[in-house]
Amino acid sequence: MTRRRAALAAAAFGLCLLVPLVVEQDYQLKILFRVFTFAALGLAWNLVGGYAGQL
Repeated sequence: MTRRRAALAAAAFGLCLLVPLVVEQDYQLKILFRVFTFAALGLAWNLVGGYAGQL
């Protein structure tokens, strides 16, 4: 991984840590959490179903 990519990943991680401080409404925070949870689920399914060939 290049330094630029590592710095970009660190900046994105830092922004993700600041989201609960910026979002004022609990409903929006719940929706963002669900979006990220389903995104992680989709990535996991892509790895298991696509690359590993599991059904």
